[in-house]
Amino acid sequence: MEKLWKATITAGIALGVVCFAVMMIYSLNKSVVITEEQDQKGDANLKPFVETVLKEKDDYDFVVLVNAAHGGDNKGNVVNELQEKKITLAVSKELEKLSIKEEVGIFLIRQEDTDISNENRAGVIEKIKPDLVVDLHVNADATNERTQGTSVVYNENFYRPGVTNAELADIMERCLVTEIQGKALGIFGDSQNKYPLLSMVEVPAVSVEMGYLTNKQEAGLLRKGNYQERIALGIFEGIQEIREKLR
Repeated sequence: MEKLWKATITAGIALGVVCFAVMMIYSLNKSVVITEEQDQKGDANLKPFVETVLKEKDDYDFVVLVNAAHGGDNKGNVVNELQEKKITLAVSKELEKLSIKEEVGIFLIRQEDTDISNENRAGVIEKIKPDLVVDLHVNADATNERTQGTSVVYNENFYRPGVTNAELADIMERCLVTEIQGKALGIFGDSQNKYPLLSMVEVPAVSVEMGYLTNKQEAGLLRKGNYQERIALGIFEGIQEIREKLR
């Protein structure tokens, strides 16, 4: 009886070792291991996104990556439950619809409500090397609710022979303001690094502040789908003019 008991224990231990070994081999053979943290941040979706864009890149004459700022737990500016992250994503999806085969291809870095680190967003941009990056934001002014309007920010550290980021920013603001019939606040260099993604990439790039959530009138417009479509159309017109400028 004692021998049988010892044999049972020995067999159990051996079976446990075999199971553990099988699990280890399975884990090592997995091509991608996605941690819970990566999944929550949205970074796990970037590899297939990059592969898809690189495959389709040659179908277009001009490739644009749109970065909808914030996402996930990072809501950006929030006023009366109106969240920056939702507006930037909504406008980016309207922009995506405006892609024109063999001409302008628009791809979204953030396609869902996920938070992606600036480092990983910049990594995607560097791998794809688009012709232009459009970084979408919505502003807020806690000190003055009357502040309203759009502005475009550019990276002062990047220069392309023949054209500067400041020139691209100027084109983008003019086209956007004309389409939405809004107030132009001007273009600004990111000297204080408030838009870190701009300084992390070496491609033509602009950050667009589409309006102020702290202004009741502008906030009311920003939440409307038809106004978001007009913003997207204005930005697209800017993209088209920038495309001609960069040729």
